[in-house]
Amino acid sequence: KGKKYDWVNELTFSPDSQLFAYAAKKGNKRFVVLDGKEGKKYDRVYSLTFSPDSQHLAYAAAGEGKKAFFAVLDGKEGKRYDWINGLTFSPDSQHFTYKATKGIKEILVIDNYEQEYNEIEFSPDGKHFAYAAHEGNKDFVVLDGKKSKRYDNVNGFTFSSNSQHFAYEAEEGVKKFVVLDGKEGKKYDGVYCSEMLSCFTFTFSPDSQHFAYAAKEDNKGFVVLDGKEGKKYDDVYSIAFSPDSQHLAYIARDKKEKKLILVLDNHEQGKYDEIWKPTFTSDSQHLIYFAQKGNEIWRIVKRVGE
Repeated sequence: KGKKYDWVNELTFSPDSQLFAYAAKKGNKRFVVLDGKEGKKYDRVYSLTFSPDSQHLAYAAAGEGKKAFFAVLDGKEGKRYDWINGLTFSPDSQHFTYKATKGIKEILVIDNYEQEYNEIEFSPDGKHFAYAAHEGNKDFVVLDGKKSKRYDNVNGFTFSSNSQHFAYEAEEGVKKFVVLDGKEGKKYDGVYCSEMLSCFTFTFSPDSQHFAYAAKEDNKGFVVLDGKEGKKYDDVYSIAFSPDSQHLAYIARDKKEKKLILVLDNHEQGKYDEIWKPTFTSDSQHLIYFAQKGNEIWRIVKRVGE
């Protein structure tokens, strides 16, 4: 049975289930209790967050006066701000980041280093991180602390599953293009946006060896796979790699015929009124999707390679 307080909340177990923490209040003060031990008392504590390896505990706290909010990491207080939130550890637990408000400016704090605010993206192995920054009237990407070339706009960050590749969309004037591992791709009227499903992310294959996205030029949409353009349609979306990374499927639209087309490895599999959820089986041997013709809806199982 634990000690009695005026109230307790934010009950939190560490990922390995070996540690237990919560926020408590006694009188006018609030504090964190970690495995039965009370931490320093503050006017406010919130956002208790364990690192993925369970070795670190962070939370936000507030004291008196202006710029009263700060992060507490393993008992050590960080710099004070007007407000902080979004406390996050990298997947490998080696980096700690949060969002802070400084006057009218929002910033990102990474390992106690302030950056102009934007969303941060960590690689799956936690060893790399990227975010967008703004300077003057230009945007740029900061990858592992190194600034990219400046563009009119940047967005759509993604890392490959093996954490070795990084891609994003950039804009220069009216043209958009992909930047993959620092190299600019061909410039198009648009990339990775579909009229039917708005925007979707770039797609790396599961083995990280292939990269695909949708592009648009002269009002035609098409898939770009490893830099090679596919057949042009009125629109393309729902790009999917097979689990073994050997096959690619997507849905295309033909406005003239008012049909949707299932495309598998650059071969059209049929035209339908509607197509839903093209999904490869776990062994990559079949592609399963639902399709409608007239009043009939079918579940179609297509053997890959036939």
